[in-house]
Amino acid sequence: MQAMKIGFDYIATVSKGGNGVYSRNLIEAVLNSDRQNEYCLYAYAHDFFLGRLKKHKQQKNVCYRPVYLSTMGIRFLAPMIRFINLASFKFWVRFDRIDVFHFTNPAYFATGARKNIVTIHDLSGLHDSSWTKKESAEFLKKSVKKIINSSAGIIAVSNYTKLDLVKIFPSSECKTSVVYEGCAKNFYVDADRHYIEEKFKLKDYVLYVGQLQPRKNIINMLTAYAKVSLCLKQKYNLAIVGGARGHYLEKINQTIDFHKLSPYVKVLGRLPDDDIRKLYSSARAFIFLSFFEGFGLPVLESLKCGTPVIVSNRSSLPEVAGSAGVLVDPESIDGIAKVIDKIITDDNFYSILKSRCLIQANKFSWEKAAKETLAKYEEVLMCG
Repeated sequence: MQAMKIGFDYIATVSKGGNGVYSRNLIEAVLNSDRQNEYCLYAYAHDFFLGRLKKHKQQKNVCYRPVYLSTMGIRFLAPMIRFINLASFKFWVRFDRIDVFHFTNPAYFATGARKNIVTIHDLSGLHDSSWTKKESAEFLKKSVKKIINSSAGIIAVSNYTKLDLVKIFPSSECKTSVVYEGCAKNFYVDADRHYIEEKFKLKDYVLYVGQLQPRKNIINMLTAYAKVSLCLKQKYNLAIVGGARGHYLEKINQTIDFHKLSPYVKVLGRLPDDDIRKLYSSARAFIFLSFFEGFGLPVLESLKCGTPVIVSNRSSLPEVAGSAGVLVDPESIDGIAKVIDKIITDDNFYSILKSRCLIQANKFSWEKAAKETLAKYEEVLMCG
């Protein structure tokens, strides 16, 4: 097949959330695996002119484009800047003669390229607007149908996301492919109990990592942990890593106070990946009880660090956890408490789960995702 010219919404890599992690890792994997096709990374103009875009500058088949202005700090000009950005995008995709433009974050979607591909991470905002940021829920309700109809191809990050997409928008079925996410190379088995004890005052513990928001079901997790016997709570603390949105942190703290959990729960806030890797690797188990996930990257990160997982039996999480996880109803306080108790006290059960962690984790990789994504580009071009 003749070489393609492929564009990426490189501004999506700036985001600190899960979409940003996806964009950074997928684009990196695609560029590392492909020297045949040409790539244009559409970036913020200030990053381009300040010389911040150097990572792939020596790669002959990659170029950066100063396409977008940032709205940071000048939000009252946001409508005008969006208009300028759209005009700039349409100019550059024609100038670069882009065959396929891949929007790794649908928030940046625009028409103008010969073929558009968009990654749909989840449709949580269509199910419950409290499960995501207000602007994200409004964006989904207003724009997702148009995005789907304007795209030549759609990538869903899990089979659940594809099924959810097809259920709401039946016309998307024939152009949607499932391409699972991978795990960054900086997550691997790295148990360092002395470091964890010294820095975080944790010895034995169960771990949560992720954003602290209603969709993540933190309140039920804390309530269930409160029902675990005092003896087990004293031995196995609950460590919580992540940043809170709005007043949810206050609600978390109120729940901790109500159940008198302060001696046993450590809320650690946001941490660097190196610390998170050591926390994953040294934990007894990882607990992730979301009501809704498009993929559930922290579950894969934990498995990659060799730690079994307790996960919600909903949405995409059973796909990611596989046989290395224990599934539980996220609304069953007693059920969650029993699973926490079992994974702590039943060493034989725990050993079986732990032996499956790396086997399950190795089913996912960014290299595999890059290969399948490139195949999707070829597929949409061959369809005319």
